[in-house]
Amino acid sequence: ERPVYLRERMVNLRIFPYVFSKVGVLAILSALQVVALFWIVGLKTPYLPHVGIIFAAPLEMVLTLFLTSLAALGSGLLISSLVSHNDRAMTLVPIVLIPQVIFSGAVFDLTGRSEVLSYLTISHWCQAALGSIVRINDMAGRIPIHGQVIQVGTQQLPIPDLLGSWPKEMYASPDATHLLGYWAALSLFAALTLAGTYGVLRRRDSRVP
Repeated sequence: ERPVYLRERMVNLRIFPYVFSKVGVLAILSALQVVALFWIVGLKTPYLPHVGIIFAAPLEMVLTLFLTSLAALGSGLLISSLVSHNDRAMTLVPIVLIPQVIFSGAVFDLTGRSEVLSYLTISHWCQAALGSIVRINDMAGRIPIHGQVIQVGTQQLPIPDLLGSWPKEMYASPDATHLLGYWAALSLFAALTLAGTYGVLRRRDSRVP
């Protein structure tokens, strides 16, 4: 980000228009990616609900994914503005992404401090919003009981424990208030990371008007 920014500053481009132009273009690309992703997933998941909490469920899910992509976009720009070389940025990306997976609430049962830390990740709020929209607790209730077996060809395979560490409380209240709160959290992440990008560029710029 910094080499591009410095080149633009040579022609007296101000910081805010520069950041806004980046966000505008990348947000459009993110929206296209979200729609494509949702369409592809929808092809393989024909039983997604149609009735949502506030709007139609597909619209709510697309909006959730878009807000998540904006927060991720802001994080990427912030990382890029903090370092001076591409290789350093690529080194930081896994350090940022891995906690997003670990603390999303979908992989491990988070309790105590780990649960508190999960509130600081974008993935937590995205996961909570999507799970609430599809009422995933109700869907989980239709999963076969652990200990039963399923027939696969000529073999009978035991059903794994799919619900043992399921964060049911994360999706316990699929209502408008909680969904709006999840969207607000994602929007706050996007706003903070973009403000951080602006602040870093401004602090390092000796030609701030």
